[in-house]
Amino acid sequence: MLGPGEHPDFYGPLLAHHGTAIGLTAPVGPVDPADQGQRHEMAFVSLQSAPWGLALGGAEAELTADANRWQQQLALFGALTLGLALLLVWLTTRSVARPIRALTAASRSIAAGDLSTPIPHDGEGEVRELAQAFDHMRRELQSALSSLALEESRYEGIVASMADAVITTDKDLRITALNPSAATLTGARVEDLLGRRGCDVICSKGRSPEACQLTCPLLAPGSDLGVTKDVIRRPDGREVTLAITRSAIRDESGQLAGIVHVMRDVSAEEEVGRLKDEFLSTVSHELRTPLGFIMGYGTTLLLPDAPDDKIETRRCVQVIVDASKELQELVDNLLDMTKIGAGSLSVMPTAIRLEGLVRSAVDRIRIRGERHTFDAPVPRSLPPVLADAHRIEQVIYNLLDNAIKYSPDGGSIEMRTRVVGDEVVVSVVDEGLGVPSDELPTLFERFHRGKGARSRGIGGTGLGLAICRGIVVAHGGRIWAESPAPDHRSGPPRGTALRFTVPLAPSPRAAAARRGRAAEPVAVA
Repeated sequence: MLGPGEHPDFYGPLLAHHGTAIGLTAPVGPVDPADQGQRHEMAFVSLQSAPWGLALGGAEAELTADANRWQQQLALFGALTLGLALLLVWLTTRSVARPIRALTAASRSIAAGDLSTPIPHDGEGEVRELAQAFDHMRRELQSALSSLALEESRYEGIVASMADAVITTDKDLRITALNPSAATLTGARVEDLLGRRGCDVICSKGRSPEACQLTCPLLAPGSDLGVTKDVIRRPDGREVTLAITRSAIRDESGQLAGIVHVMRDVSAEEEVGRLKDEFLSTVSHELRTPLGFIMGYGTTLLLPDAPDDKIETRRCVQVIVDASKELQELVDNLLDMTKIGAGSLSVMPTAIRLEGLVRSAVDRIRIRGERHTFDAPVPRSLPPVLADAHRIEQVIYNLLDNAIKYSPDGGSIEMRTRVVGDEVVVSVVDEGLGVPSDELPTLFERFHRGKGARSRGIGGTGLGLAICRGIVVAHGGRIWAESPAPDHRSGPPRGTALRFTVPLAPSPRAAAARRGRAAEPVAVA
């Protein structure tokens, strides 16, 4: 043991410095033939009091044999553990992860709007309960959305079918939705109105957009919406009077999110109101004139110094009688108009000839039209008509009176009759102002008085032509106007032609068949 060691290269440096180390030596040389070429794993400790040291070790193969054996066992155990872990992961994936992935995919489908696909109830325990809760939520959400879609469809159907115009705007008064009636009322297309400022469509203030945005009362906090009236101008230039009812749309916090504007065209009502006011004013004036004559001449006859001349007294009485007739005519017109409006005007049609009615009406109207010439020939060959004599004479008289009002002094008024099919067309043609084309559709409406009549101060209540229409309709006929009149005897078309039809009387055989019904009153429809 005191001889030279096997590993001087390992021991030498450690002895020189009294060091300690554990390490792998160089291969053994010929000193030890049994271990030659092997490497030893050595632990060496130098002694402190002598130049000796203690070495403990052995061949590397012997020392690592146990470690290799344990390494193999550990590798086998690790492989078994890894296999068991993979099996557990697979089982976990099958029982937990896959249902969770299915829930994740189902939640994405629900978020995309697919509420019809059921959610599978896979997994166990809490995962299964979670899947059942998700599927219950899906069914409830599907039911809620179905109810919401039904309500939305009902709302859209109601709004789309409303005769009133409905426009919704956001909090900045930008149009977000409207129904077809709104497009019709404003005269624009739906796609052209969406996104536009409401002030440009349903406001007539005439202010700049910036000023309107700053001073609009609808945008003021706590603004009182309610009902207002406004006049808008359509793209075609026509002005429309609107009654607008506004309601606020508020979000969950109560803040203003938009406004609903419900609009109704009240132009006709406004016009009727204006015409009624004008009618009352006109009737008051028409009543005042004959009443003035009656009161004036009646008072004259009652004065102490009243004229005792019979001629003068008779003249006063005649003026009172004429004024009374004028009052009676005005009252009769009002009563006839009331009957027509109530649908109770009746006629008693019989077989008559128009010649006598035309002559009687012209003779009566000459008193008023002394400065006019009348041309009213009625052919003797004209067949009888089935009409109420009094009512048809009233129609002819009213048409002649209307022609006198709108014809210049010295003008000619022509009356023509002709047979067309199974009816007679009666025409009254004047040389007057004519009727603008936009007034022709409303010429026979109640209280209608043309712009020319109002501007030139032509008297009248606006009932004469409306009464004519009611009487003609009661006879089953038609009445209309043409302006300018195309059938003047000479010169270019001018003035107005008022025409109405009355049915021809049936043949004697047909008359006998309906003799029992001929005297029955016919009510206006």
